[in-house]
Amino acid sequence: MHMFGMGVSWLWILVPAALILVGIPIVRTLARRDSRRGLNDGGHDELPSGDTEAQVFRLAGRLGGRLTVSDVVVETGMPAARAEETLQRLTDGVRVRMEVSDTGIVVYEFAELMKN
Repeated sequence: MHMFGMGVSWLWILVPAALILVGIPIVRTLARRDSRRGLNDGGHDELPSGDTEAQVFRLAGRLGGRLTVSDVVVETGMPAARAEETLQRLTDGVRVRMEVSDTGIVVYEFAELMKN
């Protein structure tokens, strides 16, 4: 009976240690997978790139051809980093230009959609 009691006491040390050793890699894997899917940005699933671009172009058309990152965030609900990355990706110097206003605000101008 003494050996049985001693064996059970070792389980109190080994089981938590095993859970930690196995659990940490699982948690890391899940976190990496979630960040690639965009789930760390508030739970929004990523839109395909074309859908996001079309959404930004429609917004630019509604707002007179000039957008800021904040405009995109407020109107679409996408995270600021994603909005900025999308606007920078669209900037080609012809259809979409990036300008800095006199007050230092970065404005993206959609030349074909700007109201005269």
